[in-house]
Amino acid sequence: IAGSTCIFAQQAHPDNFHSANKQSKASFRSPLPAVLSIKELLQSLQKTNHVPKKSHLLYEIAGKYLDKLKIDSALFYIQKIKTISDSAGYEAGLAKYHLAKGSALFFRNKSDEVKQHLQQAILLFTKYKNNLFLGISYHQLARQRANNYDYTGAQQLYRQAIPLIAAAGDVNRLQWAVHNTGRNFFFTLELDSSVYYLSWAVKLAEQLQNKGKI
Repeated sequence: IAGSTCIFAQQAHPDNFHSANKQSKASFRSPLPAVLSIKELLQSLQKTNHVPKKSHLLYEIAGKYLDKLKIDSALFYIQKIKTISDSAGYEAGLAKYHLAKGSALFFRNKSDEVKQHLQQAILLFTKYKNNLFLGISYHQLARQRANNYDYTGAQQLYRQAIPLIAAAGDVNRLQWAVHNTGRNFFFTLELDSSVYYLSWAVKLAEQLQNKGKI
């Protein structure tokens, strides 16, 4: 896109995004939770037999490996989420399995499988009214749409993701979603909108005290 020029119409910012922005200012005054290492998460995993806690710890471990782009390691722990959730009949754990599996396959460019897993995650998180993970699922599906150059479809999904994540009070995930929304507007050359969301993302990064994101 660098160096290209065009004439385009700027879109007004949706009211629900403004509400999410206001919500973020009110919700994130408490201290940020400690970020655990993979070693610490594995230690916690060994100390519990509680299926909901185990499934969440496995989800977090898989996410840590995805952050490092160690996809095979992530998939190993993702499969464990399915195994323990199936054995206990824990459907909410299967929702995290589908979200994690779709997120991992995103890095393998398996578009159809990513879509199937994320749509299943959305159905289950909607059923169990888990707004944070529902927002995360919409965000990941938006990233998949953008990866396939469907920026309009991605924008619609970002509209659904941001208010859910903001209402849940997860500033780290909100910052990521807002940043990606700004990038999405940049790719469609809606530059006023892009600046709006990227500026918001910087403010959230400052709140996180994350120099890398700033």
